[in-house]
Amino acid sequence: MERGGCRLHPESCGEVARIARRLAIALALLAVVLPWLAAAGEAETPPAPNSVGLSRDAGAVESPPAARVAGPPPDTRAEKLVFVLQYVGVDYGGAVREGRPADPAEYSEMLVLTRDLVAGYGALGGGQVSPEIRDGLARLRQLVEDRAAWEDVRALVHDLTPRLAADLGVSVKPVGPLDPVRGRDVYESACAACHGVDGTGAGPATAAMDPTPSSFSDPRMAYLSPHQLVGAMRFGIAGTAMPSFEGVLSPEDLWNVASYVWGLRGGAGASGSGCSRRRCSPRRAAAWT
Repeated sequence: MERGGCRLHPESCGEVARIARRLAIALALLAVVLPWLAAAGEAETPPAPNSVGLSRDAGAVESPPAARVAGPPPDTRAEKLVFVLQYVGVDYGGAVREGRPADPAEYSEMLVLTRDLVAGYGALGGGQVSPEIRDGLARLRQLVEDRAAWEDVRALVHDLTPRLAADLGVSVKPVGPLDPVRGRDVYESACAACHGVDGTGAGPATAAMDPTPSSFSDPRMAYLSPHQLVGAMRFGIAGTAMPSFEGVLSPEDLWNVASYVWGLRGGAGASGSGCSRRRCSPRRAAAWT
């Protein structure tokens, strides 16, 4: 009976499949995020220094990461603008190849994001915008419209990012030593269900996800900065299953996870990170943010 119904009304079966896929994605995300949200709701104050850390015996996280203390929501528009600029520089590599859209959806996203960068910078700066940055963002928008080579887009983003961050007062560097081992433990608890333990994007929760989670072995990830990773965790990625961990993970753990994930990347990988397996100093980190 069901098979006959699908033959007679294939559009109905397609809609049912789409709804089922969305429900599966939602349930998978809830399974990953709810434990962290519960921990954040219970943590009214940060735990004592010795209550969160690595087990001396097994290297496991003994308690959930410290949640940020509740307060008025900060204005994150400047931080998000810098993140979007970094995101365009990396993801454009999958949107256009040889002057043609390789992925129409991603290319459409690049057009929208570069338009938003121009408008967003103007709105934040008011009448005090830097002409060089304003013109650079307009040039980036034009390169995307012209379907320019990824190398040209990436070079312009690389030049604009530190200048935009400085102009908006956004720090792209961690404030203290990073702990990739701590980052590994938080990653395995909060991220591996989707991105996989090895970072290849093949975690157990991904079967119904469209698009699938990013694989850190993708060659584009060689150009990913830890600050961009932090931004992805803070703001989430619209149109994907990637949620926001703002207020769920502490700022320190966002950077710790970023320092660990940075070592999972393809291409340049951890060989140029300047970080040991256990620690990464701010001075070393300055070279790769």
